[in-house]
Amino acid sequence: MRTIFRPVIAAEQAKLIGSLQYLLVVGDDATTVSVLRELAPTYNRLREALINQL
Repeated sequence: MRTIFRPVIAAEQAKLIGSLQYLLVVGDDATTVSVLRELAPTYNRLREALINQL
């Protein structure tokens, strides 16, 4: 599996985290949960990318 560069992963995380702000303010819990589930795997991908560059 090819590792995605860290800036791409970080940009994806920033987009997802940014979208959470509105969802939390308006109380859209179902979509918030969906975004959090999409966000979660990006942390492991970032970790793998960082380890592969050591």
